Amino acid sequence: VYVRSPDRRWTYYYAHLAGYAPGVREGMAVAAGDRLGYVGDTGDAGAGNYHLHFGVSRMQPGQRWWQGEEVNPYPLLARARPSR
Repeated sequence: VYVRSPDRRWTYYYAHLAGYAPGVREGMAVAAGDRLGYVGDTGDAGAGNYHLHFGVSRMQPGQRWWQGEEVNPYPLLARARPSR
């Protein structure tokens, strides 16, 4: 699943899914907390190795979903962590 940010500056990539959530379709708007799919064990990690491949790409105007500059998502996710 590829999700483009509303400002089209970022693409978020979710892979190795066992399947898509009901109702997920191309072009739909998504919000935080929406279920997109189910974690699976597809790919070359081997059967039973359930995991999610999450990627982030910085996009330039006019770039398509497979283009863009790959960005390490960890700093973005660590910064978004709620304080206690």
